[in-house]
Amino acid sequence: KIPFFPFILLKDFVGLLLVFCLYFLQTHFGISSLSHPDNALEACALLTPLHIVPEWYFLCQYAILKAVPNKNAGFIVLLTSILILFLFGEIRNLTTFTRLMDCNNGFSISFFFLSFLSCLWIGAQFPQEKFLSYARILTLDFYFLLICISFS
Repeated sequence: KIPFFPFILLKDFVGLLLVFCLYFLQTHFGISSLSHPDNALEACALLTPLHIVPEWYFLCQYAILKAVPNKNAGFIVLLTSILILFLFGEIRNLTTFTRLMDCNNGFSISFFFLSFLSCLWIGAQFPQEKFLSYARILTLDFYFLLICISFS
């Protein structure tokens, strides 16, 4: 018999040490590599910045928030979009998931994810009128396709 126990334990510790070292280097020396360069500009307390770029995973919600001109309605729409994405992640029933991936829903789901990716792109753009109108169209498309997927 060959005793593998100390070698496997040592290999696991080396891998864990490597992960911790990479994490330490990223958090202490490379923190700005994950951020957008527009967010690193020096701020003036007297002026509102022209453009704020959130992190990439908030871009869709930021586009939806920019699309609604009313603050309260925008907040409600923003919360529902976050709740929708949370509920998609909570689908654990296999029959529900396979019903969603049925070929009848394939067109709706494809356009839903396409509208989601388009919202990511719109969220990173400057708040100009053409991008705001695109954001309004994509927000309506996002919710319409979600309703189509939910009730089919």
